[in-house]
Amino acid sequence: MQEKHLNIKRLAVIPARGGSKRIDKKNIKKFHGKPIINYSLEALELSNLFDVIHVSTDSVEIENHVSKSGEYLHFRRSKNLSDDHSGLMSVLKYVQSKFSEKGQYFDEIWLVSACAPLLNYNDYIKVAKSFSENENFPALTLVTELPTS
Repeated sequence: MQEKHLNIKRLAVIPARGGSKRIDKKNIKKFHGKPIINYSLEALELSNLFDVIHVSTDSVEIENHVSKSGEYLHFRRSKNLSDDHSGLMSVLKYVQSKFSEKGQYFDEIWLVSACAPLLNYNDYIKVAKSFSENENFPALTLVTELPTS
């Protein structure tokens, strides 16, 4: 596992609103025996890259589930950022401002999907390394291949 880089303070934000239209309660729906959001939370923890992991949600049900899994809830998402038309950048700005109000500042803020069970902690470590080695990247997107067998 990777040790946290001493000079870089990282925040991982997992947006997980409760109002999914296509798949009801998709963020906490079981996938291979456990809620799908747990895959992202576990991979982020195992990467040991992040100073803070925050689940941004408006849902009491998601909040109750995540609070059992660890300390991932620092505040609830504003209702005006929880509808079908709220953009992810607005959510990230809101989260960043709430942490700033608490005197917490980050060098990097990562947006991580709640529904990414195929990504593992090594994927996050590789991205962090690539990002730190190339200062020309203003942002990176992490994807993985779907196994064919």
